[in-house]
Amino acid sequence: MKKILLLLSLFIITISAYSITIITPKAPPAIPILRAKENDSTINIQYYTNANTEVIPKIIKEKGNLYIIPSNVAAKLYNKGKDLKILGITSLGLVYLLSSDENINSIKDLNSKEIYIGAQGSSPDVIAQFAFAKNKVTPMIKYGSSQEITKMLLTNRIKTAVVPEPLASLVLSKNKKVKRVVKFTKEWKKIDSNLKGIPQVALVVPTKYYNKNKAKIDEILLNLKKSSDWVNSHKEEAAKLGKEKLQLSKLFSAKIIFDSIDYMNLVFISKGESKYLIPYFNHLKNINPKMIGGKLPNEKIYIK
Repeated sequence: MKKILLLLSLFIITISAYSITIITPKAPPAIPILRAKENDSTINIQYYTNANTEVIPKIIKEKGNLYIIPSNVAAKLYNKGKDLKILGITSLGLVYLLSSDENINSIKDLNSKEIYIGAQGSSPDVIAQFAFAKNKVTPMIKYGSSQEITKMLLTNRIKTAVVPEPLASLVLSKNKKVKRVVKFTKEWKKIDSNLKGIPQVALVVPTKYYNKNKAKIDEILLNLKKSSDWVNSHKEEAAKLGKEKLQLSKLFSAKIIFDSIDYMNLVFISKGESKYLIPYFNHLKNINPKMIGGKLPNEKIYIK
């Protein structure tokens, strides 16, 4: 009996030694990670709702995990001296401007209009502010959580807001007065035709942890690429997987998740991510250097 218990303990220790935890928002953009876990049981998934309180302190302490965070936040942390690496890009833009105002039909119509955006400095704010500045429009911005803004759009308490997917698809499915006015990926391409999207979400890791577990993490990166491709080519199955595993609000049907996949621009770009991120960071720096921590992060932030 003692031998069996010893063998079992050694097995558990071996499995835990090779397990890698990915910390991600609890939302449909995490579906590729769910798929990756189906292909590799050593992947653990932890969810968060507030990056500032639940994730950034762990990154600062160099806790050994992989983290899904806004890419500009990764740049900020790096520029503050945190030794981390960007492993890949997981979305090329999932933010949209929605409105029930009949007088708003393009970004040019937003001057002096009241607009609600998620928390100041968040991805929706960074992306929208850049597009507003380049189009020389100055809306009256009010901030709140994306969840609360969604509720206000659903109940017609506000008319115009910048909302990420899949919340945008949820609003459009429930409130027929609201329309999708601005696709920020298109606006950014108008500003810079070389941009292939908005690389707003990244997978990052403390450098020491990456160096210690490089072989396993590189294996996971290949898995994530295949899983992201699978989500985009098997949308119905992916939507069912998200509905089953994420256990979101009842408002999020598999149909809404399915509809949102086309607008989440899910990708996994690794070991070439600098080609996407350097132009993105450059644009943010030119608008407001604080968006990336004051300067462009150097090449050491990227994996080779």
